[in-house]
Amino acid sequence: MREYLFIAENERIGSCYLEFQFCKSDVSIKNNSVDIDIIEHWQNDLLFISDEDFGDFYKSYSTVFNCALLANGETGFNWYGPNYYSKAVTEKVFQKLNKELDNEYKNLILWLEKAADKDNGFYILGI
Repeated sequence: MREYLFIAENERIGSCYLEFQFCKSDVSIKNNSVDIDIIEHWQNDLLFISDEDFGDFYKSYSTVFNCALLANGETGFNWYGPNYYSKAVTEKVFQKLNKELDNEYKNLILWLEKAADKDNGFYILGI
């Protein structure tokens, strides 16, 4: 059994994962939607969660994550595309989850704390 649901690149087995990635660009929005051209996959500082584990997690925390800016300019959550959380939204996500999650999600909380403190928010990149 894994210690954490959210894992690093070197812990991945297979390929059906959602990718949590820091947004390092100062210009992450283009034409009121996510600028997908600036996203670079497989960065060293990202987190992964399997699609199955995220499904269960999302059922409990969908209200926290369904506020992303999507590639089509709408707000919500897309399992198959990029979901962008601005710095302000990232701070709210961190504050909410930091109060509610237990040690099983320690990696996610530490990662979200970094995302809230630096850069320009984060992405969840769909499967």
